[in-house]
Amino acid sequence: MSFVKNAPSEAPSDVYTIGLAGLVGIARVRELRERALDAARSGLDVAIDCIHVLHVDASSVQVLLSLRSEVVQNGRRFSLSALDGSLASRLTAWGFGDLVSGSRGASSPIGARMPTGQP
Repeated sequence: MSFVKNAPSEAPSDVYTIGLAGLVGIARVRELRERALDAARSGLDVAIDCIHVLHVDASSVQVLLSLRSEVVQNGRRFSLSALDGSLASRLTAWGFGDLVSGSRGASSPIGARMPTGQP
């Protein structure tokens, strides 16, 4: 798994983007958690780019769910983009169903701003 915080030329400067690639699992969950904390502390909207993800496990989804909760509770946007069918199915099963619809393909990012107090 690799992480990339996109350069300003690749993403709007008001969005903290984390690019995920490869196998996103328990072996690298500490690194994902550190990136998630950086994103949450940034004060920016957060975007997760999943275009190069091959597999995601429950431990990583848990980190992403926590990140989403923190971001939206602070009135910022959280988005996932470029989900393939298997990843979308897994994320739906683990609580990202409200964010998954319409997210297939690299050019169709999605986002949600949830009311304060709802994860």
